[in-house]
Amino acid sequence: MRKTCSTGIIFTGILLVALVTSYSDKDKPKETLPSKEATLETLKDTPQKREIITKKKKAISNESIESKAEEQQKQLPKIILIITSQACNCTLERCFKGEKIVNKVVQQFPEKLTFERLDHAIEPTLVAPLEREYQLHYLPALLFFDRKETFRGKLEAFWDEVAIREKLIELGLK
Repeated sequence: MRKTCSTGIIFTGILLVALVTSYSDKDKPKETLPSKEATLETLKDTPQKREIITKKKKAISNESIESKAEEQQKQLPKIILIITSQACNCTLERCFKGEKIVNKVVQQFPEKLTFERLDHAIEPTLVAPLEREYQLHYLPALLFFDRKETFRGKLEAFWDEVAIREKLIELGLK
């Protein structure tokens, strides 16, 4: 039997890899990519340039649409309903009835005001600062803000559609 030298096999393998690598690198056409410092103005009119320009235009367009929607929403009067889902039966009943009345009134002013609903039991960290700032003592509570997000009034515990509409008229809604 003939012995084989493993060192020779490894050396042959390395030699083949070196040949293949050097051969493929020499025969590849060199591509010149634009440098990082290259700007759109310095690039020739290529598909790459057109793609970059298209992406930038879409990004700018999307940003302006989003900012206009946010701006428009900020310009609307806002009401915040604060209820609770954990309390005695009489408070739960007031919250249920109050929410029903508010929903009915809000539907009468589509796209004319912003409406938020907060549950004291579920979101106490959001509700607590509002309770302190606007001195809320009873639930449900309804807070009214004008187009500049300035506080304009509140209703607590009991109200009807007429009381809510009067507050909304004070905010400029008809």
